Amino acid sequence: MMTSATLVTVDAYEAEAAGPRPLFQLPFPCGESWLLQTYRGHDDYDIDMTPTSGNSWGRPILAAYQGTVVSSGIDGTLGGRTPANPNGPMGTGGGYFVKIDHGNGWRSLYLHMLEAPMVRVGDTVSRGRQLGKVGSTGSSSGPHLHFEQQRDGAKVESWFNGIPSGITTDGYPDGEPLSPAVTRVSNNCGGPQSRTMGDYNGDGHSDLALYRRDPVNGSTWWVRSGAADAQILADHHYGGSTDIPAPGDYNGDGITDLALFRRDCTNGSTWWIKNGAAGNQILADFRYGGCNDIPAPGDYNGDGVTDLALYRRDCTNGSAWNIYSPHTNTHLRSGLKYGGCNDIPAPGDYNADGATDLALYRPDCTNGSAWNIYSPHTNTHLRSGLKYGGCNDIPAPGDYNADGATDLILYRRDCTNGSNWNIYSPHTNTQLRSGLKYGGCNDIPAASNPATT
Repeated sequence: MMTSATLVTVDAYEAEAAGPRPLFQLPFPCGESWLLQTYRGHDDYDIDMTPTSGNSWGRPILAAYQGTVVSSGIDGTLGGRTPANPNGPMGTGGGYFVKIDHGNGWRSLYLHMLEAPMVRVGDTVSRGRQLGKVGSTGSSSGPHLHFEQQRDGAKVESWFNGIPSGITTDGYPDGEPLSPAVTRVSNNCGGPQSRTMGDYNGDGHSDLALYRRDPVNGSTWWVRSGAADAQILADHHYGGSTDIPAPGDYNGDGITDLALFRRDCTNGSTWWIKNGAAGNQILADFRYGGCNDIPAPGDYNGDGVTDLALYRRDCTNGSAWNIYSPHTNTHLRSGLKYGGCNDIPAPGDYNADGATDLALYRPDCTNGSAWNIYSPHTNTHLRSGLKYGGCNDIPAPGDYNADGATDLILYRRDCTNGSNWNIYSPHTNTQLRSGLKYGGCNDIPAASNPATT
């Protein structure tokens, strides 16, 4: 069994009330298989990780979730165990290590790296950013990664991709069970690229995107940078005059792809998706959905790839969500009840946990339109009846300030003075844009969901 030190503390930390658990991923490249285990006297919740095949030395260690590096360096002494001298003198403590603060009371810890960490204190890292390489520095009997998740400064059971690891007890003292080893495959996919919905140029900011229907010459896409006054796409032909835009990152490359939902009450509605970076067709004539469904794509399982999602209005039995992941060929949700029959779906990652939340815009010309937001990942109602918007506005959510949290966006059509965008960040309680002119009075905003019927 691998042995390693327990790092008690390496930096000052003032505990705060923990928020929802981030959607941590295994700290290794997408698709790799790793053995997770502990040993008697290790310490509860500590995990030693080794690959199920191949050499352990030098394997990339990735950030399990986005955050800020709060500690990076050497804990204890390094010792002399290297690939060339694996039985060299053992050091003390955690050796080369990194600790990341993920906000809301959550942190992750990575010990025994081969070399000095690739990140420094103060660095902002995205999920999938390489932190270092697997090694055996410090008090370690062989190459492995010692990993911990912490809540309010205390170790807790580690979860990966929303699933508990099962590593909770170390068999000490006598009578306490020893958690059995488990094998997990990494879903830390997409690497360090942007995971921002509606990001057509990969800069981390959502962009202003419009779909302009034209039955004569062909419908077109128009995209203006959300971070700079620059046109990304202009008069780009893709789609039919009755198609509904449903863009997203369907291949996990960090660039939003052009996507269409084509309603068909006879043969079944279909999805058409074109690679936003390379221009090739990702999906064509893919059947999923009914003829009255509203597309509401998003990354609902937090794997970095957009899922096909539909909002099915039902004034009798209650409206429902159906979500399918073509990336994993899995039905994530079927008939999940949430919403009214006049609500407009406006999904996004409103709590910045890496997974798309169910959100609804409820137009109300009398009392003011309202937003209702629910996180199925944490089973939490994030917002209820938040007033923002007019009764004819169209929601077009996105992360326009690149802080990781979806902002409330409204597209207000105006055939006289020019249509405009209004953007509010509930995460920072800041009005980011007011009356930003961009678009025509018949254009459809194409953010994560155009919310048009």
